[in-house]
Amino acid sequence: MREKLLYIFQQLSLRVLFAALTFLIALYIFVLVTDEIFIDKEEEFDHAMFHFLHDDLTPGLIRVARFFTFFGKPDFLVPAYLLLIFYFVLRQKKQYAIETAIMGGSSTILLFGLKALFQRQRPDFPVLKELSGFSFPSGHALLMFVFCSMLIYIVWNSHMQRKWKWTFAIIFLLFSLIVGISRIVLRVHYASDVLAGFCLGYAWVVFGLWVQRRYLNHKKLLISLNEVKEPSTA
Repeated sequence: MREKLLYIFQQLSLRVLFAALTFLIALYIFVLVTDEIFIDKEEEFDHAMFHFLHDDLTPGLIRVARFFTFFGKPDFLVPAYLLLIFYFVLRQKKQYAIETAIMGGSSTILLFGLKALFQRQRPDFPVLKELSGFSFPSGHALLMFVFCSMLIYIVWNSHMQRKWKWTFAIIFLLFSLIVGISRIVLRVHYASDVLAGFCLGYAWVVFGLWVQRRYLNHKKLLISLNEVKEPSTA
């Protein structure tokens, strides 16, 4: 028993421990935000953020927010996912293509499922008048964070120099955060919607990639064992 426990601890790397810890933190924040909104009916944080942004809401800032908010729309994300998957298929990187497709599709299903469950109405007096649908969690924050996280994951597993990996990771992370914040600036989402979207997006990426990696590693192990068991016919 002691040897088995020692073996398990040896397999745990700092990366795994960090991912597990941050996953739990992100999930805890999402649950906490959900509890504050729907159980305690607290909206002070949301009103404070709107009040903070109100004095700086200039036409120039609105144009910038409109520009960045486009990247969280299906008009951008659907073609972007398709191009990314097609690229991996051409490069014969089947695993990345499958992982990207699963994360994009599953996060979208998760989003609309939660919106239908919570049915939170959007803020009053939005800058964008044509919007419909429910507010919690923010689809732009969740889906863009998942997409940028997949780009970070792919870059991090590439053969780039470490400094470039960090550079691209920071750029993609900041870009997803700006897209989410643009929704608050345009008053189409509460700050709590965006925060919940970011936290849920991170937790979903960690969970989804862990499940897929574990399944693929298990499948490879079974294939290897079968190859060992089968006698050579040469």
